[in-house]
Amino acid sequence: MLLQQMQNLWGEGFLSEGLESAAKSYFDQRLNVVPVKQKKPLVEWALWQTSPQTIEEFEALPWNEADGFAIICGTKLDNGLYLGATDFDVKNVSEEAQENGRKTLKRLPVTQVEQTPSGGQHWIYYCHNKPITLSSYHDECGLEILGEGKLCIMAPSQGYRRLNDNTPSTVQGLEQSLYEAMLNALPKDSQTLFPSDPDVMRKSYQRQRKQVAFKMQNPRLMQISFHTLRHYKATMEYHKTKDILHVMQILGHRSINNTLIYTHLVNFKDDDYTAKVAHSEQEICQLIEAGFEYVCDYEDNKVFRKRK
Repeated sequence: MLLQQMQNLWGEGFLSEGLESAAKSYFDQRLNVVPVKQKKPLVEWALWQTSPQTIEEFEALPWNEADGFAIICGTKLDNGLYLGATDFDVKNVSEEAQENGRKTLKRLPVTQVEQTPSGGQHWIYYCHNKPITLSSYHDECGLEILGEGKLCIMAPSQGYRRLNDNTPSTVQGLEQSLYEAMLNALPKDSQTLFPSDPDVMRKSYQRQRKQVAFKMQNPRLMQISFHTLRHYKATMEYHKTKDILHVMQILGHRSINNTLIYTHLVNFKDDDYTAKVAHSEQEICQLIEAGFEYVCDYEDNKVFRKRK
């Protein structure tokens, strides 16, 4: 609205000059920028995903045609960091998803926040790890990550405005920050962790599986289903406990004949372990992160093991 009023009063020249000036402040931070009109880029920008813009390229951009500008996410800056954003969508999701998204946003690190024309938000960060573009949780909480290969339109583009005076905060990884915020936003007194609708869970899992398979360039990952994970859990439980009745119980089988299949999948000859002793809290954390499982206490120390 403000940009439209300025354009009516002073013409497009004033508007383009203001946009170019705002974009230049990001360019001076070694960020690559792209002019847009009605959210569509006015130039080809693929080259700038891997190469920095020159001042000549920046000044040659068609600012007189633009009503906004965007920053190219996922490009590496001179200081080794990357820029990315968490995008909160309120236009194409349910009210429940919007509420889940607002709860998650409250648990994200404080940073530069801008409002989009639809009333959504962009939370902008510098990241040590290159941010990937992620949309797996859009239907559940309206949140996506704008990472490599994406544009993030910035204020004062038409319809966009700053909601605070913060500059982008620095995080280790944007995906990790979002995951932690989502976990911390889960209800503490609920009987369930996940949505009650199995269709929502299945679609969310399938989207994330597809993204991981593409990122790892491993199409075999597409064969992993919820039943595969159930099968793996049962096999590992039997491997660990050698208790078929325990496995029968966790699977909910009525007949043990359905459970006995897992006795044929485990080779107990391979029962060699690597043992480690932890003397401090830091060593305990390191062993757990390395996949060791706790066994017992011995003389004020913790004993851990991991199958070879």
